[in-house]
Amino acid sequence: NIKVMGPSSPAGRLEWDKPSLTIRTEFFKPEKGRYLHPQAHRPITVREAARLQTIPDDYILVGSHINVAKQVGNAVTCELARNIGVEVLKLFEASENFKSNLMLKLLYSSGLRVSEIVNLKPNKLDLDKNMGWVRAGKGKKDRMFFISEKLSKKLKKFIEKNLDWNYLFSKNTPLTTRNIQKIVQKAAQKAGINKE
Repeated sequence: NIKVMGPSSPAGRLEWDKPSLTIRTEFFKPEKGRYLHPQAHRPITVREAARLQTIPDDYILVGSHINVAKQVGNAVTCELARNIGVEVLKLFEASENFKSNLMLKLLYSSGLRVSEIVNLKPNKLDLDKNMGWVRAGKGKKDRMFFISEKLSKKLKKFIEKNLDWNYLFSKNTPLTTRNIQKIVQKAAQKAGINKE
């Protein structure tokens, strides 16, 4: 028998007409959050949690009960991932020129910080291996990053056209972080993306 706790308790029922709380990896334990079925006297099942995460019913969940619960609880909801992808593509398509498009794609795909991309030099890229290095980045640490093969080919062509540039995206002095922010803002505005 599962005891239903009061509203101030961490345990309680989901409600049919209200959004679910964030699904966690231990949703099958009633004491871990408000994951009791709205009507049945039990926690929600793995499949019910997967539905809340917008994972399709025909998606095959593999592993032990605990491993599957971790996969479901750690998942980005399918609909959220799809919507983010759609907006990112809109952002890329709305960039003003090839250089801006490359900057946006490199920022998005590599995980580089704006302050790192403005200081990136062509000799810090190994485009044959689809990788690059940030030297003395955050915390004065060096780190490696990866680039998709498709983006590496585009960057290679861009560098070949600008062999006399000291920086990847500027000739003599690095762009400012504000320059990049303006590129992102312009593309977002043109794409109709309005996020606060």
